Amino acid sequence: MRCSLLLSFGLLMVLSAGARANVVEDDCLAADPRFSVEACTAALADSSSHSPTEIFRMKAAEGNAYLARGNIDYALVDFSDAMDALAKNGADPGYNQVADVLALTAIAHLRNSDPESALDALRQAEAKDASNTRLPILKTYAAFAAGNAAGAVTRLTAFIRLYPNDRSAVELKQLFDAWQVDPAAGVAECQKRTGNGECGAKALALFEKDKAAADLISSLLAPLLRGDVSRMSREEAPGTWSDCEAPEPQYAGMACDTILAGEVTPDERYAAETNRILADVHNDDAGLAIDEAEHLLGRVSYGAAKPPENEPSAERARALLIQAHLQRGEIEDAATAADAALAEETESIPYLVLRGLTYLADNQPEDAQAELDLAFDHVQSDDPFGVSVISGVVSAAASSAQEGVASCKAAYPDAPCGSEELASGDEAGALAAIATSINDVYLGSAERPFILVGVDPLP
Repeated sequence: MRCSLLLSFGLLMVLSAGARANVVEDDCLAADPRFSVEACTAALADSSSHSPTEIFRMKAAEGNAYLARGNIDYALVDFSDAMDALAKNGADPGYNQVADVLALTAIAHLRNSDPESALDALRQAEAKDASNTRLPILKTYAAFAAGNAAGAVTRLTAFIRLYPNDRSAVELKQLFDAWQVDPAAGVAECQKRTGNGECGAKALALFEKDKAAADLISSLLAPLLRGDVSRMSREEAPGTWSDCEAPEPQYAGMACDTILAGEVTPDERYAAETNRILADVHNDDAGLAIDEAEHLLGRVSYGAAKPPENEPSAERARALLIQAHLQRGEIEDAATAADAALAEETESIPYLVLRGLTYLADNQPEDAQAELDLAFDHVQSDDPFGVSVISGVVSAAASSAQEGVASCKAAYPDAPCGSEELASGDEAGALAAIATSINDVYLGSAERPFILVGVDPLP
């Protein structure tokens, strides 16, 4: 509906305009009811590290997310805090942004059936930015909620003259016209459109017409603010989950996106996100995989995603992040990510193996061998990670690039293994190619699942 866009889209664009320092703030400023409240709480834990404008934006985003969740009182507190951050510090994020927050404040008051406070917020918004495109429709809602149905119809009639094909405006005018003839008919039409919302029925039964009008507007706004977020748990969407875990990367990626756009638990979010990242690297889109892995780890940090109990350090996500950097040839970034992972879990076999590969890619075969030796110390009899094979290749590479290339080709016949680099006399390039070849083998293709974090390979 056009009204839904008028109420929400503009603010999201404004909030997105600020610089984003990290993934937690990124999630906060998304104003997404699925996780932005938790992200903003985490981001604002140390308010002294943020400028007044940053606090304004994050408080506004948190309030927007609360509003979408239906937590109106919390939303109003956040919007008030956002305005206070500006007033106390003299910051100025721009009149359009202030007007947007005042418009959202008005919406929250309308949801609380408080049209007078809504009208006051709208007057302030208009003083800040008279050209704000959300204000006309909000003033129409507020006029009706305040008992001025005729004024609301007049506003809608003028709007429809300008936009005669706007179906939502035409339908809203029809509802207001019905109310003017018979308030009970207006309530019935509202209930039909909102899926049997309250729509002022209780107040009208008590002959409180003005209260009924305010409640009707509150009910009309509720579904517009919630948006269309489907529940996508394993129990409610088993087919989509099966597709998300499929080996074909494009197919899996689309299914995982569908799940992640819906309402899921933190552990389901972690599972779907890791499958989505895996689909990216299988599809040779390491850049997107890196971005999504960093966001996933950020969501783990504030609780919006939860790894399984056997992954205390979010091992699967961290390993995929390192491997995506290696796939992209970003050796320094891969090493940094591996060091951060090892700081979380010093005896993780995948982390030790991957740190070894980053050393090898950086022409440090002796250090690579040391990491593989540490990994091998933790290997069980079945060696599900293939550490013995990787260690043999790295050991050969530590002797010479020629031996490393030969050992790599023997272990992985279809991998390039630095043959071209060695033939051209580039021994350092050959070592880097050995490391990336091993990484690519263990990332796998669409037919061979990722195995550095313990997923059994296909025969």
